[in-house]
Amino acid sequence: MNQEDLVAKRFAGKPLRQPEYKMRDVPTCSRDLTDSILQEVSFREGFQDAMAEMILLCKEVMRRRQAKDDESNLKCRKRTKDANKNRTTKPLSLEYMADRLDVDDPISGFLVRTTRKEGNMLQGFITVTTFTNWQKSFRWDSMHDSAFAYDSTDLAREMSKGKRKYDIDGKLAAEIQNTVRCGDPWNEGIVWPRVAEVSLLGALGCGKTLLSLVIERLECSQASIAKNYDYIVLQATNNSIPFYESMGFVRVGALTKNPDFENKDTTNDATLRVTGTIESKDGATTQEAKSQIVSSPVFVYTIEKSGQTPAFVAKKFKVDVWDLMFLNQHLSESLQSRSWLRKGLQMYIPNNSCDDSISNAEHNMKNNSKSSATQWYLAKNNETPKEIAHKFGVQCKDLIKANKDRISFLQSNSKLIEATKLQVSNLSTHHDTYVPYCHWTFPDDKFEDNEPSYMMVRKLNRRNKMTIKLRPVESSLAVKATHKLIYSINAPSNVEASITKQSTKSAILSEDNLNRQKKQIMCPVQPLPPKRPLSSYFYFLNEVKERAKLNQVKVKMTELNKSAAQKWSNMTPFEKNKYENLRERDLEVYTEKMNKYKKDHPGYMETSKHTACVKHDEYIKSGFFNKVVKLNEDGLRQNGNEFKYYYVLTYVPDLFWCHLAPMRRKNSSGRPIWKLVNEEEGKELDISAQMCEVVESKVLKGCPDADEEEWDIPESYLEKSNVRSNINHMKNVKNLHDNSHENHAKTPKHKHTLCSNINLHPDQPLPPKRPICAFFIFLNEQKEKMKVSESKVDM
Repeated sequence: MNQEDLVAKRFAGKPLRQPEYKMRDVPTCSRDLTDSILQEVSFREGFQDAMAEMILLCKEVMRRRQAKDDESNLKCRKRTKDANKNRTTKPLSLEYMADRLDVDDPISGFLVRTTRKEGNMLQGFITVTTFTNWQKSFRWDSMHDSAFAYDSTDLAREMSKGKRKYDIDGKLAAEIQNTVRCGDPWNEGIVWPRVAEVSLLGALGCGKTLLSLVIERLECSQASIAKNYDYIVLQATNNSIPFYESMGFVRVGALTKNPDFENKDTTNDATLRVTGTIESKDGATTQEAKSQIVSSPVFVYTIEKSGQTPAFVAKKFKVDVWDLMFLNQHLSESLQSRSWLRKGLQMYIPNNSCDDSISNAEHNMKNNSKSSATQWYLAKNNETPKEIAHKFGVQCKDLIKANKDRISFLQSNSKLIEATKLQVSNLSTHHDTYVPYCHWTFPDDKFEDNEPSYMMVRKLNRRNKMTIKLRPVESSLAVKATHKLIYSINAPSNVEASITKQSTKSAILSEDNLNRQKKQIMCPVQPLPPKRPLSSYFYFLNEVKERAKLNQVKVKMTELNKSAAQKWSNMTPFEKNKYENLRERDLEVYTEKMNKYKKDHPGYMETSKHTACVKHDEYIKSGFFNKVVKLNEDGLRQNGNEFKYYYVLTYVPDLFWCHLAPMRRKNSSGRPIWKLVNEEEGKELDISAQMCEVVESKVLKGCPDADEEEWDIPESYLEKSNVRSNINHMKNVKNLHDNSHENHAKTPKHKHTLCSNINLHPDQPLPPKRPICAFFIFLNEQKEKMKVSESKVDM
C-alpha cells in the first residue's frame, strides 16, 4: 500500500505536537467546572491545535473506566460478562477525529482545561456541527425491518426486553425525515439545517456538563439559513449508550440502499441518480432532475409580481421561511426574508404535502396519506394476518409470504402478540434492498468495510423570546466561558492569542503566519527556509479577488473560485503569459534565497530534532506503517518502559502520528519470538512518530491477521547475547588479574601472557569485545546443551 493513500479524504494537516504532560496526571473535573477554565471555540483551528491532547484524553478516559471496572470486579472476585464486553469498545480514532475537524462546517464547541497553576491540561472537549451525510439513499426510518437487523445478539436481546430506549413507533424518525435537506453527496454532502450533530465528545468528569451546555445553547440559538436546529443527533458507542439515554436521547433507525442490490436494479436508472423530486406548481406533472443534487421533496414556483419577498412566498404556501431560503440560497448570497424578488424568478418550495417518510401503516391510514416507503404495522393483541390483510387491502397469502422469513410459524389464522411487526406494503420487495446506515461514509464506500452506527436523537425545546435569556446550566457553572486561546504551560507562551468573536475571521486569515511563528519558536536555533513562490494560476486568482474587492462585489468565495477556475481554463497561452512571467520573476528570487539558505545552514533539514522543522515530504517517506518500533528517551519518559517493542497499526503521515500495539515475547527460552499483546488488555498507545524509532524485524508466518502473526527481532537477541558475553569476558579478566600473582607458578602459558598484557597497561581498560556472529551464537547454545546432558563429544 502506498503511504499517500493512508491520508483520508481531507486536506493534509500539520504535524501534531506531543503534549509534554502525562494524561495520567490530569485531575478529574468537577461538574460545575470549579478550578477549571471553559474555552468557547468557534473556528476549527482552535480544535486542530489541541488534536493530540484530544486523542490522548479519549484513551485516558477508557483506561480509567476499565480500571474502575476491574476494581469492582476484583471486589466481587469474579469477572462479569458486561466487563468483558466493555473491553471491546475503542476510543475515538485519530483518523476519524482529523476528518471531522477538517470537514465539519460550521464547527463550534468547548474545551475544558485546568487552571494555569495546574498546567492548563485538557480535561474535556465537545464539538457541534450541522448533520451532513454522503449517501443519496439515506433515510430516517425506525419501523423498517432492516433498521436494527445487524445488531449483536446481546443488543438485540436488550432491545426486545425494553432495556434500551428507541423510537418504537417510528414517529421521531418520521419527523426528522420530513425536515428540509439539500446537497451533493459527491461534494459538500447532503446538509440537514434543522438537525445538529455532536460530532466529538470526550471528558474526565465534565461530559454531562458539556453536553447539557451545548443543548442549552442550541435551544437558545437564533434561527438562520444554515442553522435552524430542532433536533440533535449523535453516534453512540456501546459504553456511552446509558449515558446518552440519561440525557434524553433515544435510538432512531437510519437506512441506506444496499449498493449490491441497487446495482442489480437497472430498470430505474433515473431514480438512482437523484432522490429529490421536483414537481410543477399545480402538481399535475412530476419531473425528475438527472443530477447529483439530492433534496427533500420540492416544487417550483414562479414569482408572479416584482417586489414579492421570501416571507410573502413562505406565508402563501404555509412553509417556514428559513427552509425556503435554505433551498434557494443559490440565488443570492445576501438573500433575506425581506429581499425583493423580480418577476419570473423561479424558486424551490418545500412540498409538505408529499409525506414520503412515514413507514407506519396505521399512521398513514388515520391521516389518509400515501407513502412510497415500505409500510409496517404493529399488530394488536390476538389479531390475525387474515384480519390485517383485509384492513390494508392485500392478499393474505402475499402478506404471509413477505413475513415468512421473519416469523416462520405465521399462518392466516395465527393469533399475534401485541406489537408484532408485519410488512403490509411492497410485499414483493427484496428484504436486502436497505441496510443499516454507517455514519461518516462516502458514496463509494462499501457496507462490508464499515460497521452500522447506533444513531441517537433528542428533540430540542426551542426557546421563545421571553425565555431565551434563562440559561440555568450556564448560570450554575463556577466559571464563565472565554474566547481566549489557552495552551498547556509547556507550549510556547507567546503563541497564545486572545481572539474574540469579532476577530475570529482575521485569526483564520492569518493562519499561515501563526504556523510559521510556532515553527520559529519550536526551532529557535535555525531559521525557516524561504517560502516557495505561488503558481501562475494563484497570481491570476489574487488579481480577480482584488478586482472584486475594488468593485465592491459581494459574492461567495466558493463561487468566485469556481468562476476564476473556469476563466483560467478558457484563457489562451498568450493571456496566461503575463502570470507566467510573474511566476518566473519570483522563482528567481526564491532560488537566490534558497541557495543562500543552503550555504548558511548546510544539512539543517536533515539534522533538526524538531518535527515542525522537517519537510512535509519527509513525513510521507517515513517508513512507519506496518513496522516494528521502539520508543526513544522522550517516549520512554512519558509512557514508561513496560514494553520494549511496538507494532505500528496505524500511521497518519501528514499528522506524523502513530497508533501502536505493544509486543510481548512468546517463548521464555531460545531465540525470542514476539507477538502482539491481546487487544482486550487495553495497552495500545497513541504517540507522535517523532518519539518512535524503527527497528529491524522479520515476519515469520505472513498471516493477514496481525494478532496471529509472529516476529523475529534480531536486535532483541543480539543485545542480550552481547551483554552476556561482555559480562562473562570482564569477569574472566578480573579473575585472571586478581589471581595472577598468587597462582603465577601454576598459571598456563596462554593465561600468563594475558595477565602480562594487563600488567603492562594497568590504567587502560580493555575495550568491549566485538559481538559474535549468528553461527557462534548457535554453536554456544549447542555446547551448553551438551554440557548439561553430559554428552561425550570429541572436541
